[in-house]
Amino acid sequence: MSDDQITHDLIDEAVDLYFAKVFYWIPLIHRSRFKDQIKLAEGRRRLSVVIDAILIATLRFVDRHNHSLSEEDILRLTTEKRKSVLIAAMDNLSIENLQALVILAFTDIGHGTPNRSWSIIGSMTRTAEYLQLTTEESRRNKTSRRRLSPLPATDDWVEQEERRRIFWNIFNLDRCFSVTTGWDAIIDTNKINLKLPANGSYWYAEEPVGCPYFNIGDRPGAEKTDRPSTHVSDQSRSDIPGDAGSPVLSSESSGGSWLGGFAYCIEATEYLRRISTFVLHQDVNFANQKDVRAWLTRFKELDLQLVHWKMFLPRKWSDPNRAPNTSTGPRDLDHNMTLAHVTHNTSMILLHHRIAYPPPDGATASLCPALVAPRHVD
Repeated sequence: MSDDQITHDLIDEAVDLYFAKVFYWIPLIHRSRFKDQIKLAEGRRRLSVVIDAILIATLRFVDRHNHSLSEEDILRLTTEKRKSVLIAAMDNLSIENLQALVILAFTDIGHGTPNRSWSIIGSMTRTAEYLQLTTEESRRNKTSRRRLSPLPATDDWVEQEERRRIFWNIFNLDRCFSVTTGWDAIIDTNKINLKLPANGSYWYAEEPVGCPYFNIGDRPGAEKTDRPSTHVSDQSRSDIPGDAGSPVLSSESSGGSWLGGFAYCIEATEYLRRISTFVLHQDVNFANQKDVRAWLTRFKELDLQLVHWKMFLPRKWSDPNRAPNTSTGPRDLDHNMTLAHVTHNTSMILLHHRIAYPPPDGATASLCPALVAPRHVD
C-alpha cells in the first residue's frame, strides 16, 4: 500500500476518530486549532508527523470498505507509519515530534505491547528537559543556569497550555513506566516548576485561567501541609500572558478551581509511583525497631496525603460515580477524573496491603494494633 491511498478523507476520518476515542486519555492537541491547520497544505506538511501518529492510533477504527483497505493494508500502513514517526521524531527537537511520540507510546501500551514504548518514553523525558518544558516560560530566565532552548518563546496562553499538557502526558507515561517495570522514574519532581493543566473547557474556549503549580511535597523545604498542589494558593503566581483588555480568570479572585480531571490524574499517578516505591522497593528489617519506626512514619505521611487528596477534592469531582454538574446540567464522566479515582484507590490498597495481609511470619502484624485495625477505603 502506498501513501497515494492515504486520501484527505481518510485523514479527516482518522482525526475525527482520534478526538472521539483517544484524545480524552492523552489531551495534548488543541482540537479546533489542529483541524484548522490541517485544512491547509502548509499545516498538513508541518503536522505530518502528528498526522502519521494519529493514523497509527486510529486506522483500526476506520471503515475499511469506504477507503478500499484490507486488513493487510491496515497492518502494513501502521507498521510503515510507526517507523517513519520514530525516524522523523529523532531528527530534531520539536513540539510536534513530542506529540507524535506520546500518541505512539500510548498506542503501544493500549495494544498490550508496553515494552515497545519504554525506549520512546525514555527519549521523550530527555527531550522535554532539553526543550525546558519542565519550567514555566516566565520563570526560565529566573533560574541560576541559563540554557539554550531550541523552542521559541510564545505569549499565546493556548500554546503555552498545549506545551504544559505535552509535558504532563510525558510525566504520566514516565510514572506508568516506573510503576509497571519497578525501575526508577526518570523525571525528577524537584526539577519541575510548572503549573498544572487547566480544565479542558477553558483551553478549548481559549479562555486563559490561573492554575496552581505542581507541588505535593517530598522536596527539601516544601510546605508540610500534606495537601496536594491542586489546593495550594496561586496568589503570588499570576504570571499568565494576556492582553490588558482581556481579563485572565484567577482561582484566587473567584474562589473557584480551574482544574479538571487531567490535573487530578497527574497527582494521583505521582502518589501511586511514590507508594509503589515505598512498598515494593524498600528493604525493611521488621525486627529492627529503628527501621520499623522509620517505616511507620513514612507510612503515616503517605496515608495522610492520600486522605487529604480525597478530602479536598472539589465537590463536583469528589464522587467517582456522578458526572459533574455544569450550567447546562450533568455531563459525561471525565475520563481522566475516573482514572484518578481508580489510581487513588489502587494507591490506598497498595499502601495498606502489608498491614492488612501480613506475611506468614507475622512480623508486620505486631507493628501497631491501631494500624492493624480494619479501615474503610472508598
